Amino acid sequence: MKLRTLKEVADDLAIAENTLRLYIRQGRLKSVKIGKHRRVSEEELERFLNAEGGNVLGKKGGTK
Repeated sequence: MKLRTLKEVADDLAIAENTLRLYIRQGRLKSVKIGKHRRVSEEELERFLNAEGGNVLGKKGGTK
């Protein structure tokens, strides 16, 4: 099981890290805390993308 940083996941999804943190707080995406840092497993990321579909992909900065 590979764990990815929030920055890596946010960059891959082209969303802000704060948006990713919101998804975690809302329970839409599960993460684990290691020390002071959160990580997301690749398996959980795949589950999240399958469940949310294209609703999470976007451009950073809020431009449409």
